[in-house]
Amino acid sequence: QPWEFLVSFACGVSVLLFYPVLALRKKLFFLDCMVIHQTDMELKMAGIKALGGFVVISKSLYVMWDSEYFSRLWCVYELAVFRAIHSKPGARSIQLLPLRTSVAVLILIPAFFAGFLLYIILFPTVAPWGIYTFYAAAMAASTVVFGGAAIVGYDFADQLVKLDEQLSSFDVSNAECFAPEDRAEILEKIKGMYAGGLEEFNDAVRNELRDDVLRAVRHTPYTLLPYTTLMTGIVAAVGFMYFGISWFRSTNTATFVSFSIYMVTFSSAMMPFVAAFSLRRGEALYKRRPPPDGETNLVQALKRNKWQYLKIGLEGAGIFILLWTSLAFVLPLATINAEEQPFLGFFPKDSAIVISLVTCIPGFPAAFWTFRRAGRRGNGNRVEVEAGEEEEEII
Repeated sequence: QPWEFLVSFACGVSVLLFYPVLALRKKLFFLDCMVIHQTDMELKMAGIKALGGFVVISKSLYVMWDSEYFSRLWCVYELAVFRAIHSKPGARSIQLLPLRTSVAVLILIPAFFAGFLLYIILFPTVAPWGIYTFYAAAMAASTVVFGGAAIVGYDFADQLVKLDEQLSSFDVSNAECFAPEDRAEILEKIKGMYAGGLEEFNDAVRNELRDDVLRAVRHTPYTLLPYTTLMTGIVAAVGFMYFGISWFRSTNTATFVSFSIYMVTFSSAMMPFVAAFSLRRGEALYKRRPPPDGETNLVQALKRNKWQYLKIGLEGAGIFILLWTSLAFVLPLATINAEEQPFLGFFPKDSAIVISLVTCIPGFPAAFWTFRRAGRRGNGNRVEVEAGEEEEEII
C-alpha cells in the first residue's frame, strides 16, 4: 500500500532530522555567529577581537563556504590565524563545507521522492497491460530521479568553479570589514603572522589551501558528492525498498528472496551508483554550457537546460531500468514464472536466487569503486587530522 512507502520515507527523514540529537559521539564547537553578541556593539567587537584565541585552542576549522566568504576580512583573519599557528602539515585540519551541499540534498530528496511516488501511482494502473507497461512506468519514474541528480551536478560544478576562482585570485587586501576602522589593524596582524607579510599569506591560500580544499571538496574523480551525502539525498529509496519488499511478501520463497536481494542492492548500491553517473553528466553539461552572465539561480538554469536534464535522466533510467533491472529483477521473476522450463532454454526454475546474486552482488564493488577516496585523506570533506587530539573545533 502507498502508506507503507510514505511511513518509511517519513521515518527516514525523521532519522536525518534527529540524528544530531541522538548521536552518541559529541563534539565541542565554537560557532562564532552564536557566541558573539549580535546587538550590543561593544560586546560584539570584544568577541570579534577574541576570535584568535578560540582559533589557537581549536583542533579543526570548519569553513561554511559561500561565494562571499573570502570577501569578509574577519573570516579571512580566522583562516590566517589558524594556518599560522597550525602550520605543521597534517597536524590540524581545515574543512571547507560548501553551503550549497544542503541545496543539493534538498533537490535530491524531492526528486527521488517524486520519482518513486510516480511509480507507485502509475504501476497499479498500467500493470494489467503487461511487462511493457512496467518498463514505461519505471522509466518515467527513474527519469525524474536521475534528471534531478543532473540538476544537482550542474549546480555543484558551478560552485566548484567559483570556489576555484576565488582561491586562485585571492588577495586579502580586497576583503571587506564590517568596521572600517578595524581594517588596518587586522591587516597588520595578519602581516605580522607571516615572514613574507600579506603576500606570503596570499600565496598560501592560492596554492597550498587551494589544493587541499579542492581535493577534499571534490571527494573522488568519479563523483561530486560523497556516499553519505548522496544517501541523505536519496533517503526516499529506503522507503521504496521496504514498500517493494512488502509488495512481494505473500509470494513464494524464491520470488520473495530474489526481490529482496534486488531491492537491497537497488537502494544501497545501484541507485547511488547511477545517481553519481548522472551527477557527472550534469558536471559535463556545465563544461559544455556554462551559465551566461547574469544567470544567478537554479530556476534560470533549469529553464535553459531542461531538455539536456531530460536527456541525462533518460540515460540514467536506461542504465538502471533497461539494463540492470532487466537482469536483476525481470529475469529472475521470468525464470520463476515461466511455463516452460528451463526458461529460454538456459535458466532452470530453481536458479532465480542465483541469478539475483550474480546480477546484484557486483553492484556493491561498483559503488565502492565509485565512491572510494584516493589515499588516506579521511572521510567526506575532511583533511587528515593527527590522532589523539582533543575534540575542540571552530566554525
